[in-house]
Amino acid sequence: MFFLWVVQLREAERQLQLQCSDMDVRVKEQERIIGELGRGLQQSEIKAERKLMEQQRDYEQKIHFLLHKANESDVDGPNDSRIQYVSLRYDVTNDGCNLVGSQKYDFATISLF
Repeated sequence: MFFLWVVQLREAERQLQLQCSDMDVRVKEQERIIGELGRGLQQSEIKAERKLMEQQRDYEQKIHFLLHKANESDVDGPNDSRIQYVSLRYDVTNDGCNLVGSQKYDFATISLF
């Protein structure tokens, strides 16, 4: 009877070692997947930041173009219709995009140089 009990304990130990080794393999696979997802997230954040910067640059170029055109029209003669726009500044953080402030500009009174 004692011999049978020892054999059962050894068999249980072997099964537990197999389960443990299987769990180790699963943990390593999950760690690998987590690492890949983390790298993918970082790449997505970088791509989104670049796209935002590009959009901001394009916006600024368009505003400068409009300012230039508005100033050119003032040189040609006085114009009763005054072009205005509101510049919104946003604080971009990891938590989201928050409005920091706004400022109203009058194209007719702004010079580019």
